[in-house]
Amino acid sequence: MLSELQTACLRSIPSVESILQHEMAKEERFSRLPRWVLVEGIRQVLDLKRKWILSPQTNRQELEEWQISASLILDEVDRYLQKIRQAELGRVINATGIILHTNLGRAVLASEAMEKMTLAARCFTNLEFDLITGTRGKRGEAVTRLLCHLSGAQDALVVNNNAAAVLLVLNTLAEGRQVIVSRGELVEIGGSFRVPEIMKKGGVRLVEVGTTNKTRLDDYRQAITSESAAILKVHPSNFQIVGFSEEANLPELVHLGQEHGLVVIYDLGSGMLADLAPYGLSREPLVSRIVQQGVDIITFSGDKLLGGPQAGIILCRPKYGRLLRQNPLARAVRADKMTLAALEGTLRLYSEPDVFDRIPTLRMITASRQHLEERGRQIMEALTLSSGWSSDTISLEIVEDEAQVGGGSFPQQTIPSLSLAISSTRGEVNQLEERFRLRQPPILGRINQGRFLLSLRTIQDEDIAEIIRAAKEILGQWERSKE
Repeated sequence: MLSELQTACLRSIPSVESILQHEMAKEERFSRLPRWVLVEGIRQVLDLKRKWILSPQTNRQELEEWQISASLILDEVDRYLQKIRQAELGRVINATGIILHTNLGRAVLASEAMEKMTLAARCFTNLEFDLITGTRGKRGEAVTRLLCHLSGAQDALVVNNNAAAVLLVLNTLAEGRQVIVSRGELVEIGGSFRVPEIMKKGGVRLVEVGTTNKTRLDDYRQAITSESAAILKVHPSNFQIVGFSEEANLPELVHLGQEHGLVVIYDLGSGMLADLAPYGLSREPLVSRIVQQGVDIITFSGDKLLGGPQAGIILCRPKYGRLLRQNPLARAVRADKMTLAALEGTLRLYSEPDVFDRIPTLRMITASRQHLEERGRQIMEALTLSSGWSSDTISLEIVEDEAQVGGGSFPQQTIPSLSLAISSTRGEVNQLEERFRLRQPPILGRINQGRFLLSLRTIQDEDIAEIIRAAKEILGQWERSKE
């Protein structure tokens, strides 16, 4: 039963039409919107008002102090629509120091990959058409050839992500049977998804062997029964066990699998096609070296160390490739034409001598200190020579820092780096961070030791002009607001 006060408040809410007729609704921020967008925004705000009035948590005093008008409603509509726009997928500048930032979409594509993807989106393509015979062709055949060439594998196929690759492999080759995995490799792969859950969905029975920190070859051997179909090894790309630990090496597992007729599957997670050991990053194995060790099936991601689009890549022997393609799940998880195009554009670069310069992920990982210093000086000079703001309360400096590869790659390993540090003698560095984050495009850095840091390793050359423009605007406003 509504109280008289609630009824009065509900009656005071103006109609949608009266709000649309208000003078304020003719302002540019509203008049440039399609009418249906503005109407829906008004309805949403009015609905929230009604729910507030009817809520048991709203007390009598709040209802007595209730005020409403068309102008107040329109102000709230403006804020509501701004929040909706901010939720749209859009460009952000990554100055966090994390190269493969999962929350920011991981790998930035090379221009060649983007050109291929744009072509596939804009034009008809020979996606599944053989131009030589004039008949239906094999989907992703060019990508398969490139993957085999670069890795030494005999066959390859592409699905929409690595979790899908593992799911498809397990379901195809071990449904209803046992798959043996070390307890120390039953990892969570992100977004609360875990290897045991994927195995369960794949229809296989998990057999855990060993302990969290030690799993020997005999542990696998003793677990083998007539129900065993495969051995699954999961590379710990997003964590590291140190100290008192031991694991069976890959050649031993391959030999054990051959001895007992089991498929040996290696989930690499991050697939590395180019050797990063010369740059101090050595924990991730090269895909080609894993292939040489005789593993039956290898799975890894396309959007991590490979530097391409989100994809799950499966390298295997031809007999397994045929079985995988025949599984109905293969169609459910297959990659679309734009993913295949972007992946092809990325893979072709691995045959070029300047691959480390042309794939953004590799370029960021391997950027020299000199290049970072030049980038930092370019920003510093543009700002300190500007008359748009005073440096009385703000200091800028290039500082030593560390960057991370991210994306579940190289845990506990960092890359020496440099950052542009912005600090204020008045403190309130959180407000500085917020101003950079809320502008368009958002510039995302991090706060460390009372300074706002913009990593010079993860920004791109095309970001520099935008960072300079934003810093002039934000720091100028910051100075004026403190006068």
